[in-house]
Order: sequence, then structure tokens, then C-alpha cells
Amino acid sequence: MRIILFAIMAFATLRATAQTTITGHLIDNEKNNLQKATIRCYIDDSVYAGGTTTDGKGEFKLKIAQENRALKLKAEYIGFKPTTMAISPTKELAIRLGDIAMDKSTAKIAEVVVLGSNTVRTEDRTMIYPTKEQMRHAYDGYSAIDVMRILGLDADPLENTIRYHNQSVALCIDGREATNEEVQNLNPKDIKRIDLYTQGKPEYPDAYAVLDYVLKERDYAGTVAISALHKLTTPEGNARATAQYFEGKSEYAISAHGSYNNFSGQPQDCRATTYRFPEATVTRRTESLSALNRQDAMGAYFTYLYSDTRQSLYASARFNRSHSNDESGSTLAYSNDAEAYTRRENATSQSISPALKLRYSRTLPKRQSLRMEAYYSYGNNHYDRHYENIAGSACDRYANGTREDSHYLSATANYTKAFGRKSSLNINAAMGLTDINDITMRQATRGDLRLRKHTERLHVTYLYKIKRTFSIQASLAGKAATVKSSGNEQTNLFFTPGIRMSYLKGKHALSLSLTAMSTEASNANRTGDEYRINEYEVFVGNPKLKDYMSYNSTVDHTFDISPRLQWFNYAALKVCPDFTYMQINHDAGRGAFVRQNVNNGTYWNAHLETGAKYYIIPKLLDIMGIAIFNHSKSSAWTDICENRIYFSISSQLLYKGWRALVSYMTPSKGVNPTLGNYIKSPHRLRLTIAYSINDWNIEAEYTNPFRAATRTEFDNGEYATCSTSRTPLVTDNYGHIRVSYRFNFGKKKHKFSNPDTQDINQTSISKEN
Repeated sequence: MRIILFAIMAFATLRATAQTTITGHLIDNEKNNLQKATIRCYIDDSVYAGGTTTDGKGEFKLKIAQENRALKLKAEYIGFKPTTMAISPTKELAIRLGDIAMDKSTAKIAEVVVLGSNTVRTEDRTMIYPTKEQMRHAYDGYSAIDVMRILGLDADPLENTIRYHNQSVALCIDGREATNEEVQNLNPKDIKRIDLYTQGKPEYPDAYAVLDYVLKERDYAGTVAISALHKLTTPEGNARATAQYFEGKSEYAISAHGSYNNFSGQPQDCRATTYRFPEATVTRRTESLSALNRQDAMGAYFTYLYSDTRQSLYASARFNRSHSNDESGSTLAYSNDAEAYTRRENATSQSISPALKLRYSRTLPKRQSLRMEAYYSYGNNHYDRHYENIAGSACDRYANGTREDSHYLSATANYTKAFGRKSSLNINAAMGLTDINDITMRQATRGDLRLRKHTERLHVTYLYKIKRTFSIQASLAGKAATVKSSGNEQTNLFFTPGIRMSYLKGKHALSLSLTAMSTEASNANRTGDEYRINEYEVFVGNPKLKDYMSYNSTVDHTFDISPRLQWFNYAALKVCPDFTYMQINHDAGRGAFVRQNVNNGTYWNAHLETGAKYYIIPKLLDIMGIAIFNHSKSSAWTDICENRIYFSISSQLLYKGWRALVSYMTPSKGVNPTLGNYIKSPHRLRLTIAYSINDWNIEAEYTNPFRAATRTEFDNGEYATCSTSRTPLVTDNYGHIRVSYRFNFGKKKHKFSNPDTQDINQTSISKEN
């Protein structure tokens, strides 16, 4: 009995003394730390609960009694207007508020919803704090998002992509735009938190969402990282090495990477193509033979960055080189020919692409900021292809090749002005110039092609916030694009309005967007180039091809039911009234079927998702499930309509250095709007096992242990094709091992940033599909 009474008294005492710890970082608009600022906390807007002051880094920690009631945190500093954080009721014992910016002229009031010990939502963003165990298993910025499994975000460390509900995401590091390789070279242990702006930011008008890696202040002078991946089923892999050094307000980075592929496969493709000529109908049946693919690529870049509280300046230089030599073969049987033919084809390509980039950013008085960028790249591209069809002594040969020089220049200026705490204006102006010169050889005939394109764009966005819970972004963009090619000149003018709204109420977050955007046609389809694909088909470029518009709307709802359970709903509608698609028709003058990209297609897609994530064991074991419905309709050479429902389920375990992940997606069937045909995809399974110790990370992954069968169908009355592709198990089962190692050296405290040069190699070379 005494033991029971003692346990009851101990539990009551523990509950009575339970405390909530509130932490944050106080800065001004120029990101300077505010030292010795006063922090006071009130319960229900009136009852004083406690107070503290910020330290030399501008950080504070405040402990108050756990009450599960609304809190008001008030920050005051000499020369600045007070900033108030309204914190919703929560049972969490740890509340992390991140960076809190104070202003000299305007008092601020912000709404804060605590969704868990590691997640806080404000009126414009969601802040996610990674756990130590999560970052232990990450080896770069992409794997960090993959391990954190943020609802709505899809990170692919193999492809180096991050999408939000399959929408574009702008990646930033400490508020500065980052490139793929910069994110690849990011040290996960430096990540303090992830700021996710699901409604985007006016400074990045082309992105649906913005993801910002907010980093800790380092206490070392430099870091060296090495990562290598090799596939188990094929001789294919890649490697990367990076060194970074920090000195005062300057940062230096140098990185080199390479990839290789030397694989001979046995594809199991079967295709039946029917050509309905005016005088006869011919059906050709094709079965693939063994194919040898040899590809290698290498690249390197160097960046220098100077940054202080008011401005930053960096220069970046990059050099990339790639080479490929692909061989393929097939057997051919024709309905009008008793002979059996063997086809052998070889295609080689080489690309050299250096690039330079400069960026300058500055914070101006009266809540203004300015960012200017300039970029230049040069491309030297070679492409050669030849094939031959052999039947006994008969042989049909064809060869084509292209030598290309391309230049690309762009400049961007971005200006932002904030009006108090409620509104801001952003103006983004950009221009781009592309100049491509091609020398083509079609059999023994030489041709000269030139494409010149210049674009100008102006994007204006106005952001307005109402009562800390509702915000609206209204934007208007104007774009002019002029293309000169093969004696043809055309100018496309677009005016694209947009509106985005978000509403925050307790643990519910709702956003709505209505936007329009223009999509540029491929350079490879806009020249007058012409070459033979096979004995019956010819590709012809279209200098009159136009850019096209798309109209998009999305609704995004998130409900954090509890710290363990999250639920989301997402809907998107996309309409393209003048879509670009591939047209295939018989041309009597050429005596062949012509493939040419044209406008006037119509495509629209409705996409619905609902899903949930549940922590079975908080921070260690979770499970996530998503149900997806997709309706697609393409009106090109015919009307194609497709409805599909598919599901995805995944689970992750983190425990004492080990990480285990399993995910599965059901088969699906969709529409390819470019060709206007059906495509079926198989089951998809992913298994990952990883172990981390000290600065080493070892990962083994196995993907798709199902025979990948893809079926496509196409019939426009004149031309019909039906193909089935079954990838052999040796290439269908993608297994790989990745080993990563990183070490730091020296002692130096400085904030990291390493913007990099984007790789834009403009080309108009058209390659057969």
C-alpha cells in the first residue's frame, strides 16, 4: 500500500513540476544577433509566466510551467518595436521558435502553432527540426529530406530531386538559392532546421514551393566529403569529392564528380508497327537484341563567397564533360517481304560545357532588398548516329551527325520592399539570350542551321497578410520570346496572372492557388532539321512551333490531428489548351511518314491525393500511406481518356545507427500527352538498409524486384504501333551500395553558404526516340 501511495504522490509531483522549454533566436532584419533582449511570457494573454534575456548569440531559453494553454511571448529590445508570438495551446514540453526578426519601425505579431516537439507552423512557413538520429543517417541535403519524410515532399537521392506533391520546389540554403550540387554537398549535421514555404515565396516566382535549409553556425574551419555509389546488378556508378574552407567572411569550395556505365543488356522489347500507305499497308515487327551502353561523365566546380550582414557576393565556375556510345540491335520482319532483316545501330555523343555565374545581394534601408545575377554558359556538342539493315547480301545504310556550338546568357534582378508587417512587393526582371549554330551531315549532304532566341520577363507579386492567419499573393507576369530559325521568325507574348491564398487555423492549414504559366518548346524541335529515323519514318523540325500556356489550380489541406498523426488532402487541376504533341502523318512528297511536333493539342489532368503519416514509436518508427486518383484527357490526333487509382505505403525505422525503409506502390496506367498514347507501369518496391557510425554512412538499397512490363498503344488511322517492353531482371532489380565519409578540420566559427553555378547547356540537337 505504501508503494502505491508513494507512486501516486511521485506522479502527482512530476505532473505539477512539468515544464515547457521555449527556445528561439532573436535577430534584426539584417540577421544580426540581438544580445541582451528581454523575453517575457504570458499565459492567456495576461498572467505573467516567466522571462529571460538573450545571450551573446541572440538565443534564449525559457522554462515555464506546463499548462496546455495559449501563450504570448513578447520580445523587446532598445531601438526596436516589440515583437509578439501568439502560441497555440500545446502539451509539448519543447517549443522551438527558430529565428524571430525584430523591426525598428513596426511592431510584429505572429501566429505560432506547435505541431510537435520538432515541428512549428507560422503564418507563412512550417519549421521542421530534424532529430539527431535522422541526420545521423543522411549523407547530403537530398537524403536528409528523404530520411525526415516530411508529408507532401518526395525526395529522390538517386535522381537528386525534391518535389512537393509533384510540383516544383526552389531549394535554398540560409535564404539563398541553391543548386543541385550545392545540396548534394551539404553536410546534414549542419542542418538546424528545414523551413518549408508551401505557398512559395515572391522572390522565387517560378517555384510552387520553397524549401530552405537553415544551418547552424560552424565551429570548424573546413570540411571534406567523399561519396561513392556502385550498382550491384550492372557496372554502373558515380563518385563525388568536395572540400570547403571558411575564413573570416569568405568561403571557398571545390568539388569534382564523375559517373560511369559500361553495360551490355538483353532488352525484351517487341513492337508491331503498321504503315498504311495510299497504295499498300505494311506491318513491321521488331524484336530487340543485345545492347551495349557505354557512358561516362565528369565535372568540377569552384565557388567563392563573401558574406556579411548586409550583402553577399560570389563567383562560381563550372566545367562538365560527358560522353556516350550506345549500341542497339533488333530483328525485323515485314509483311511485304519474306526476308528476315537484322538492324544494328550506333549513336555517340559528346558534350563539353563550361559556365560562369555571378550573384550580388544587398539589404537596403527601409525594409528593402536587391539581388542581381548574371550567368553565361558555352556548349560544344557532337552527335553521330548510323544504322544498317542487313538481309543476306542486301544492306540499307543511313548516317547523320551534328556539330554544335551554343552560347547562353542570362541576367536577373530581384527587388523586394516590405510595407510594415502586413504586406510586401516583389519585382523580378529577367532576360535570356540563346545562340546555337549547327553543322549537320545527312548522309553526304551538309546543312547549316542557326537558332537565336531572346526572352524578356517581368514578374510582379504583391503579398498581403490579414490578422496573422490569412495571406494572399497576387501576381502578374509578362513574357516576350522571339525565336529566329531556318528563315522563320516568331514572337510569343504571354501575360500570366496568378493568385495564391493560405489560411491557418489551429492545427489546420489550407491553401489555394490559381496560376497561369508559359512553357517553352524544345530547341531541338524548333529548327528546320530533317533526318531519317528508319526506312519508313522521317523527323522534320518545325520552326513555327510556339510556346504554350497552361492553367493550374491547387488546393492543399493539412490537419495535424496529434503529435503522432498527420493527415493531408491535395487536389490539382491542369489545363493546356494549345499543347505541343508529336504528329505522325504520311507525306506523299517524301514517300514516308513524317514525325513533327505541332501545337493545337489539348490536355487536362485532375489529380487527387489523400494520405496520413503515423508515428508508431515517436521519432523512431513511422508508417505513411497515400491514395491517389488521376484523371487525364488528351486531345491530339484522337481523344484519349484515362482514370487510374493507385496506392503507396511505406514505413521507416531508425534505431541505434540503423535505418530500415520499405515502400511499395501499386501498378498504374497513364497517358503520355506528348505522343497521345497509353503507358502502363508495374509494381514498384524499394528496400533500404543503412548503417551510420562516426562519420561513415553505408547504405544498401534494392528497388523494383518485379519484371518491369510497359505497354504503349498508338493508332491515328494512318500509323499504328503497339509495343511491349519487358526489362530483364538483371536491370529491373536495381541494387546499389553507397559509402559516404565526411570529416571536419580546424576551428573557425562562421555561417555557411555555398551558392553554385547551374548547368545550362543549350542544345538544338534532335535525337531519335
